[in-house]
Amino acid sequence: MRIDVLGMLRVRGDDGAEHRLSGEKARGMLRLLVAAGGQPVPIQTISDVLWDGRPPRSCLPNIQTYASRIRALLARAGCPGDQRLDYASGAYRLRLLPHESDLLCFADLARRGRTAVTHDPSLAARVLHEAAALWQGPPLPADLLSATSPAYGIARRWEELRLCVYTGLVDATCAGAHLSGLVGELQQLAAQHPHRESVQLLLLRVLYLSGDVALALATYHQFRCALRDEMGVEPGARLRRIYEAILREEPLDAAAPHRAMANV
Repeated sequence: MRIDVLGMLRVRGDDGAEHRLSGEKARGMLRLLVAAGGQPVPIQTISDVLWDGRPPRSCLPNIQTYASRIRALLARAGCPGDQRLDYASGAYRLRLLPHESDLLCFADLARRGRTAVTHDPSLAARVLHEAAALWQGPPLPADLLSATSPAYGIARRWEELRLCVYTGLVDATCAGAHLSGLVGELQQLAAQHPHRESVQLLLLRVLYLSGDVALALATYHQFRCALRDEMGVEPGARLRRIYEAILREEPLDAAAPHRAMANV
């Protein structure tokens, strides 16, 4: 069985056949349970996420119906639904092995790749590229992610892990792999997160280390102007240090400390 949530929701059995889960709310609940990474998700959290903090009086029986649909789906895909989706102490928990979900496989590859960066950068680059390729979209859709939604924190942790993957890729390439391809990927990531300084920091590093000093400086100035015009702030100290090091064509090691692995 395989449940993919990075992009389109897809559920496949061991024979490769796809199985559809009916109902937008049921699909949202399945995504939330997968994104929880095996941790219990309280009914209150499910309710707040599915109905954006304004649940109907029928929310509890509705959630029970969605859980029944998910269990039936798992059974059709070849797994005993009652054993995989359990309920205890007011919370649902979906038990999956890493290979049974693209999201959990992504997390496993991210951990393995980051661990290998210091002792085997070539292996780290291969593993982290594999992780990055799995990410075809966020595990939780935008309609579940209002600023007050409990799902926002879950989604943010997965985005942080995605950033850790690219940090590891940059570290691995600096240690002996190839920089080709990273510039385009990081430019796409920066476009998706236009105000994230940590993403800009990675992009500047790769542009500079690949020899494109002019584009690195232009990218910084473009980001600085966007921050000032749209948010009324200046770039932070870390990004300014990177910019100044590039301006002087100095090594970047001291200016860009490594990022710790995110917890998910």
